[in-house]
Amino acid sequence: MNKRKMLENWLNEEYTGENIELGTGRGNKFNEFILSIRELMIKTGFDEVELPIIEPKRIRDFSFYASDAYTLSKPTRYYSLTFDDLKEIIPDVTENSYKKVTEVLDEFSNGKIHAIDLPRVLVKRAGLLLDQAILVCDKSIPTRSKTSNFVARYSMASSWISKLEFLYKRYPSPKAYFTIGLVLDPLQEKVQGRPHLSGIIVGGINAEQMVKLVTDLLSQLNISPEIGREVNGDILLMPSSYHAISYKGTRIGYSAQFSFTSLERAGIDDPVAIFDLDLLNLYRAMGNKPLSDLYPYLFGEWYLSDSEIASHLKIAKRPITDLGKSILVSMRKTIDLYASQPAPCEFKVFEKEFDEKALEVWVVGCDKKLVGPGFNNEIIVYKGDILALPTASDHEAILNGVRTGIRMGDSILNYIARQLELNPLKPRKFEYDMATLENSNILIPKQVLNYVSHIGSDIKFEVPVKLCVEARVRKLWVYKKGH
Repeated sequence: MNKRKMLENWLNEEYTGENIELGTGRGNKFNEFILSIRELMIKTGFDEVELPIIEPKRIRDFSFYASDAYTLSKPTRYYSLTFDDLKEIIPDVTENSYKKVTEVLDEFSNGKIHAIDLPRVLVKRAGLLLDQAILVCDKSIPTRSKTSNFVARYSMASSWISKLEFLYKRYPSPKAYFTIGLVLDPLQEKVQGRPHLSGIIVGGINAEQMVKLVTDLLSQLNISPEIGREVNGDILLMPSSYHAISYKGTRIGYSAQFSFTSLERAGIDDPVAIFDLDLLNLYRAMGNKPLSDLYPYLFGEWYLSDSEIASHLKIAKRPITDLGKSILVSMRKTIDLYASQPAPCEFKVFEKEFDEKALEVWVVGCDKKLVGPGFNNEIIVYKGDILALPTASDHEAILNGVRTGIRMGDSILNYIARQLELNPLKPRKFEYDMATLENSNILIPKQVLNYVSHIGSDIKFEVPVKLCVEARVRKLWVYKKGH
């Protein structure tokens, strides 16, 4: 069959599945937290905007930043800095200072320090001036050639600059904006992005006033942050305006003003203050589990309710033709009427003539009665266990569990009817003693099987159904002209 014919068949294929009923879903706890923050920001007077994750390289002019891990590929970190190289930057450098610088660069090479934090760490731990730290980064970390003119967003500050010029042309200051989005983190193995809340105010505000505003916003979330002065090496920000924001010993963000140089390039005459909060760190500092709440499929506790498990249990094979459906209905009616009939006994439940043969379907009592005591047991889900129980009992699972409406016998009858409709003129005998997971014709998705095993629950289908169905085929006498 050629591809065109396969495509036509697929397009013309009629959907024969059952109606999908998903029930009630669950929210994402972390996103509910973000929603409360979004409502708070809007209530305070900020307009929400969307900022791109991918941005042009022209935003960063220093080769050190442009070549870092925030590009669309993940590079190998390394550096090359001799004592003489450092002496060209710092004429009176000592061996001890050189050792401190190389220790910081070693940590950067091992992935323990972000590139955007590297100048600040060099200032703090190696005692360099900010300009010296940036020159050290530029000289020691070589620029790597890139095939793309775009880089992945490494901070909200760079994204604001790229869009601020457009906002400034349209709306007069003072004006407040905020965004909630991902900042890509090359140091993370599984989670390639951290949600950040970032806000700016254009005109009429300085760094100290922005700090007070952020403190007031956090207080409405019952958070009392600690504010501290730091030196930052981000060339987009004024170093003297930088305030680190922490909560319960966890660094959660910063507040600062954009540098006049970066604003001038964007054609902005008014001062612009910015704050940026790492929402994962904030959520963690509040006593929550951020990764398990934000990414429950990766880090969260695996949980399926009894209702969810029950909703995924189905009869696997069912008859789809009128013949198979008629056989199923006939078997079910007869068994419902004569289930307690003492054996030996047999009932012809269906008959149909074809060209030269006829099919007869018989239900035969092979044990004490026509069917066994477990035939009408229903599938019940209770505390993660999947059980086949008699509905007339006072078992705790019957009283408090989730009923599926699937009877063990009905499931097996569906399988028999399906097999008979596929080849109605083949004599055969279907015998069942004990129902099991393998022969019960109950479809349990592998995810449910894995979950039941994960929590240490059981699947107990072993009940005596004692069912025997025979398909008997007899020849018809056919009159032929001339004989």
